[in-house]
Amino acid sequence: STTTPTARITPRYHGIAVRMHSALVLEKIAGAGGIDPELSHAEQEESWRTACILADTITETELLNDELLPERVLYRLFHGEGVAVDRPRTLAYGCRCSRARLADILEGFSHDDLDHMAIDGDIVMTCEFCNFDFRFPRGSVTGKEGLTP
Repeated sequence: STTTPTARITPRYHGIAVRMHSALVLEKIAGAGGIDPELSHAEQEESWRTACILADTITETELLNDELLPERVLYRLFHGEGVAVDRPRTLAYGCRCSRARLADILEGFSHDDLDHMAIDGDIVMTCEFCNFDFRFPRGSVTGKEGLTP
């Protein structure tokens, strides 16, 4: 699948000690839920360009207005293209990696691959979400015997 995110973020100061941030983020999603998969590649690209052009017309006032419902903003921007609004979801920090999950991933590699991953006797996997290093002693990971790349 192809995802091509774009964002426009406009921070502004309101009052003395309050700083508000707001953004409209568009993401191109392949297949169901995104641009119609029955369109040709050129038509999909044109739909994406149209969405980006329309999104770029949002004003700072609209982005930062607490009383303006997001659904109303979306309708104003995209009513000519059709608007379908899903239920709101609460944003939350949530790294889903765990030591057990990463150990399972490592077990799928061949002995040779694991040996090449090890540095000073340890295999280190860094979570790109939370930037935490998971360290596995090479001897604790058995891997699969006889796997070919």
